[in-house]
Amino acid sequence: MTKFFAAVYKSYIQKMSSFNARYKTGGGEESNSDEAASVEPKTFDDLDAEATVLGNAYRGIGVLIATLSGLIIFSAIAPTAFEFHGVLYWIFGITEVVAMVLVITLVFYATKTELRSKWRNTRGEAEKLRYKKFSELLSRAEAAPTHENVTAVRDETLSHLSGEDCQITYNQNKAHTYHSIETISDRLGWFGFGLALVGAIGHLVSHWNSLLILTVFVPAMIGAIHGLNGFLKLSDLCDDHKKVAEQLKEHKKVLEQSLKNGNDPSKLLAASRKVYTTLLARDEQWKEMVNRQNIQVG
Repeated sequence: MTKFFAAVYKSYIQKMSSFNARYKTGGGEESNSDEAASVEPKTFDDLDAEATVLGNAYRGIGVLIATLSGLIIFSAIAPTAFEFHGVLYWIFGITEVVAMVLVITLVFYATKTELRSKWRNTRGEAEKLRYKKFSELLSRAEAAPTHENVTAVRDETLSHLSGEDCQITYNQNKAHTYHSIETISDRLGWFGFGLALVGAIGHLVSHWNSLLILTVFVPAMIGAIHGLNGFLKLSDLCDDHKKVAEQLKEHKKVLEQSLKNGNDPSKLLAASRKVYTTLLARDEQWKEMVNRQNIQVG
């Protein structure tokens, strides 16, 4: 079930951005010491994969709720707009009720399983492991700035700032993806408003009930898309990732300049400390954002 919700979110992000260009954590059950000793500690890759699935599942539920909300509105309007009677009238009526029940069920599921807190906690554990080596090397070099220790810090710092998988590239790609989704959402908003305006003018002349699709359903769907993006905090994420990428690029310039000017240990360690602090600050910003990302009815 969790993987299904995760797939829904990934599908939404991939499809929207392309327009413009089973897990448990600390459930409270105590195990005996023998079992605990036999379980190997999870690696960063384990926790990172788990947190990704949990996060995508939680946000995927939000995508499903927004989709079902659109179905509810359409089912409520369609019988009047298309003058359905008999069996079709009952089909849309039942669909509307079922969709409402599903929305309530999804909200209950997300709340009962504590997906958000599991996601936040697992991601926090993963990020601690991601930067554990960085922290240890940095603390050791600051305490004893030998050539060996400083060189280790330099290499570790550059690993976070260079290459296809570095934090600069990661944050730039994320910012681009979320900006693309926001851009296409804005374009859809203007397009939807234009259709609604045409429908409103047409309704003044013809009084066709079918124009309710343009004047009521289309604006509601555009509102649902913007509401969904607001729930996903895509605008905030875009700004945060862009800001972090710029900060890391500035730190990288300072670090490279320090290396060119003779590899001064104090300046190199100071630049590395700023990189480490920036990465930790981004994690704290993310936690605050997730705390505001709440699934609810309506």
